[in-house]
Amino acid sequence: MKRLNVPIIFAAMLFSSHSLADTFTATQECPYAQRIKQLSNSNLSTLDVGTTYQTLTYNNAAKDFVRIRIDGVGDKWTKTDCGTVKENDTVKTRGDGAKPPKSKKYSRSDNKHVAGQFDYYKLALSYSPEFCLVKGKNQPQCSREWIVHGLWPQYNKGYPGNCDVPANMVDSINKKEIFAFMPSDYLISHEWKKHGTCSGLSRSEYYDFTGQLWDSLSLPDLSSGKFSQDEIRQAVIDKNPRLKANMIELACDEGSGPKNTLDEIRICFSKEGIAEACTEMERSCGKNVKVRAL
Repeated sequence: MKRLNVPIIFAAMLFSSHSLADTFTATQECPYAQRIKQLSNSNLSTLDVGTTYQTLTYNNAAKDFVRIRIDGVGDKWTKTDCGTVKENDTVKTRGDGAKPPKSKKYSRSDNKHVAGQFDYYKLALSYSPEFCLVKGKNQPQCSREWIVHGLWPQYNKGYPGNCDVPANMVDSINKKEIFAFMPSDYLISHEWKKHGTCSGLSRSEYYDFTGQLWDSLSLPDLSSGKFSQDEIRQAVIDKNPRLKANMIELACDEGSGPKNTLDEIRICFSKEGIAEACTEMERSCGKNVKVRAL
C-alpha cells in the first residue's frame, strides 16, 4: 500500500475561553507580537509589568502562549509564564475537559444570512501545486505548497454568504501579515465579502482569527501519486491524535482541472477555534484521489 510522505502535519489546535472574567497580569517585561513565530524577533514592544489584560486564546492545552487584548494596540500573543492568569471558575476551556455550551442549530431556511448566526467554521486550505497546474505557474501562491483559501462560516446544512455589516466592521487590515497565508489581493477582498461578513467579526478580527488558525497548523508535504481518502485522512490523524476523520474534508472539484485530483483539505472548527466534526461533507472526491506535483 502506498503511503504519503508526511513528516509533520497539523500541530495543536487553539484552546479558548473567551471570558471577560479571565485576565492576565504581566509580571515580566516580555515581548508581544501578532504571531507566535514573531516573538523571537528583536525590538518588539513589551508588556507593562503590573498591567492586567483580557485573555482571549491559548495556543494549546499546555497553554504555553496566551493571546491578550492590549488597549490601543489590539490582540497579541505573549508567553504565558510572563504573567499570572486568573480564570473564572465557572467558565472552562475545552482543554480543561469542560463540555462546550450547545449552540443554536442554524440552517439556510431559518435565517437570512445574518452575520454571526452560524454553527461552525471550515478552514479551506488550497493545495498550490494543483491550483498552479490549472491556473498557471505565475500565480502568487505558486511559490508555496499551501495557502488559506478561506475561513467559511457554516450552518449544519449549507452556509451563509454576503451578509450585511455596518461600515465600522470593514476596518483597516494589515495585508503584509495576511499575505503570509493568503497571498492575493483578489482573494482577500472576495473572501471577506462572501464569507467574512457572515462571521460576526470585524474585517481585521476575521483575518486575525484566520491567521491564528493558520499558525496552529503544520501542513503536509505531499508525495505525488494516488491515495485513498482514508490514507490522506489517516496521515493527518497519525500526527494529530486530537483530530478525527470526521473533522477533515477533502475537495477535488475546485476550478476547471481534472476531476478527482486533490484541490483542498478543509478542517472544521468551532467558533472558538477548536477542531470539531463537520456536520456536512463535500463528496467531490472519489475512492482514490490523485495528488499531482508541479
